[in-house]
Amino acid sequence: MGMLPQTSYPSALPSLQRATAKPLRISACLAVAFALTVMAACSSSDSKPQIGLDGGSDVGNCADFSEGKGQCNGDSALQRCEGDRLVEYQCPAGAVCDVEDEIPSCYCTTEADGLCPGSECTEDPDCSESEALACDSYAFCTYFDSADVDLEMPATLGGPIVEGVYRAEEGGFMGVWVFRGNQILRVSDSYSNELGTYTTDGNGALDFVFTEDCRGNSNETIDYELNGTYAIMGNALYYQCTGCNVVEKMIRVDELCEESPGFACTVNPEQCQCHASVGVGLPVTTGNGFDKCELAD
Repeated sequence: MGMLPQTSYPSALPSLQRATAKPLRISACLAVAFALTVMAACSSSDSKPQIGLDGGSDVGNCADFSEGKGQCNGDSALQRCEGDRLVEYQCPAGAVCDVEDEIPSCYCTTEADGLCPGSECTEDPDCSESEALACDSYAFCTYFDSADVDLEMPATLGGPIVEGVYRAEEGGFMGVWVFRGNQILRVSDSYSNELGTYTTDGNGALDFVFTEDCRGNSNETIDYELNGTYAIMGNALYYQCTGCNVVEKMIRVDELCEESPGFACTVNPEQCQCHASVGVGLPVTTGNGFDKCELAD
């Protein structure tokens, strides 16, 4: 806020000082209090955690924006002038764009929406530290299959991946993915898992890096990457790995063995088994095929 112009009256200054000495002290106190209030408000605004960005895309020239300045493009994207080019960034899921002093940034929120934009968002209730996944956190074995149907990727790619357990529903394969923080646990249908991390971008890419493999009483280090595109539609996650013809559809579920139209037994009734447990490790089985879920003595 600009200051009002001051006017001096030299001849009347001594009498004014004596007549208004006390009110001046009060006004000074009010001015200090006001200044402290404004500073506190500014400090509160400036202290909102900002989210680091990467993977920007060139969308044209800077037009009227000077270096470092820009605008929000909706609630979840920003455009910023960088080296005479306007670069657009997508805010991480759960973050919002805001402009301060003509500089757009992605900020943390305090909204409980099931999305944690990043570890810097300590006031976001969805970023409270949860127990990290271990390779054997989930155990799953079943003779059920997902529906063997041909799917196409939705037209709109990307979207927020809500933490939780996603089970194969359509696409002809069987397995479970568990998302927690930036971790991914790929749980097979035969008591064997792969643990790693995942990343997304604003263009629908979903990439995995797996670093640990476990089965039975064995555990080994691996280095395996899986790249592809994804789309979120309600509680469904669609995924197609790079170079693959099959589109997989997974549904977020609460119970791994709960039957559904896309999760059904396709073998002999006596083999219609499904076993799931959490936090008790992976059991040792007797073999593969129709014995894959039979526990060893």
